[in-house]
Amino acid sequence: MRIGLAANSSRIFVSYLFMALGTIVFLFPLVWLLATSFMSPNENPFSVPPHLIPKPVTLSNYVETFKNYSFGRYLWNSFYIAVVSVVLNIVITLMTAYPLARMKFRGRRVVMGLIIATLVLPGEGTLVPRYLLTQHLHLINTYWGIIIPGMFSAFSVFLLYQSFDTISKELDESARIDGAGDMRIFIQILTPLVGPTLAALAIMGFLGSWDSFLWPLIVLNNSNLYTAPLGLDYFFGTFGASWSVAAAASVLVAAPVVIVFLAMQRWFVNGVAGAFKG
Repeated sequence: MRIGLAANSSRIFVSYLFMALGTIVFLFPLVWLLATSFMSPNENPFSVPPHLIPKPVTLSNYVETFKNYSFGRYLWNSFYIAVVSVVLNIVITLMTAYPLARMKFRGRRVVMGLIIATLVLPGEGTLVPRYLLTQHLHLINTYWGIIIPGMFSAFSVFLLYQSFDTISKELDESARIDGAGDMRIFIQILTPLVGPTLAALAIMGFLGSWDSFLWPLIVLNNSNLYTAPLGLDYFFGTFGASWSVAAAASVLVAAPVVIVFLAMQRWFVNGVAGAFKG
């Protein structure tokens, strides 16, 4: 028995050792980037062995990104586009998924099947028609040129459809007996029950919009409208800034994504799991 316990303890120790090594390998580039962003321009971030404690610690790199490179504008553009995109996506997704999941009408399964079928289409395959439509609507070089093509998400509809479908239909019948109409059932009764899924969709929508690069690159030519990832690429391609300033700009772009996910990861996990329970 002691031999078995010793073997089990050894396996646990080896597992924790590999997880610790994996964590170090994963976190080191992030820690190095953060440390570099606080270094003075005179320090060498590529020294061997690397030093992760700046001497001295300075905030001048962050000040320079806002003062000389318009990064505040890029961050605001990304934030505005992400928030508006998330709100519109949730509203449209709710209005699409609810009738498909809770109402009976001819052809609803066909409609749902067509929506799911669009999931197999690669995003790159729709770039040309999306661009032509955006150009025809005179939305090139506008916020709405980025927002409108992303308002509808087939995956969001599918996830919310699954969430609505897990709720007992008896709840609708009980509400109708009490005199509630479809709109009241939809807004006051069922929508709060799928709150965790809506939170997960909001998180995914925000992260997806914030990280989007290709579509804004195609639609925008005006640097004043650039999003944060596009501004970062413009920063690297145009300005000859030091590595410490470049690291500060990279941290500013990555920080909102990390903060949002870490703060709301419990909602994300619960929302996705809740959509497929039952």
